[in-house]
Amino acid sequence: MKLSVGVIYAMVLVTQTAVGAATPGVVINGKPTASETQALKRAMGADYGDLQPFEVGHADLNDDHRPDLLARSDSTGGCGSAGCQTYAVLATSAGYARKSIRLAAAGGKVFVLPSKHHGMHDLRFESGTYTFKWNGKEYQ
Repeated sequence: MKLSVGVIYAMVLVTQTAVGAATPGVVINGKPTASETQALKRAMGADYGDLQPFEVGHADLNDDHRPDLLARSDSTGGCGSAGCQTYAVLATSAGYARKSIRLAAAGGKVFVLPSKHHGMHDLRFESGTYTFKWNGKEYQ
């Protein structure tokens, strides 16, 4: 069976649209609260100063029913041609984790997919087609 480039491209677009339609996507454009700012400073350490200011959004990445913090750099130091550096800080019963998870340099919404690896949902960014999977230590 031969498929033309146009047919293959259309199939890719339909697949991307179906994934996007199945998950509403998280918009990262909010101003962090004082407690979220403190959590970011603690979790990011020395990197925080070079990457601030941040915009934030929330999603439950590990199905613990706590809204995890998604933060995207809004500085020239944190943004480039691929987008702006994005991080997650997992919510805990005591607030937020002490270490951030570096996600990717990307833009647009973050789609939290139904599929999971090692207890964390797979992620896809609106600005790309790659699916990031948790390997137990980081998203790749």
